[in-house]
Amino acid sequence: MTTLPQRSNPALPLLGADLEQAISYARAEKASATRRAYQSDFGLFETWCNNKGVTALPAEPETVAAFLAFEADRE
Repeated sequence: MTTLPQRSNPALPLLGADLEQAISYARAEKASATRRAYQSDFGLFETWCNNKGVTALPAEPETVAAFLAFEADRE
């Protein structure tokens, strides 16, 4: 069973099972293969960023655009 995060919102205990179910849905919203693909893709992005000397997170929009152009040209 998932433990609810400790927060100062007094309404959270009242949400109980509904909040537990929402947490379960959030964790299950992607297939494990999709999560692995995302992890692999981010690894490529992070390596590219390191090679360019830019920050992967938080990524600037220009960084993401340049990476996507690099990837498009690579294929």
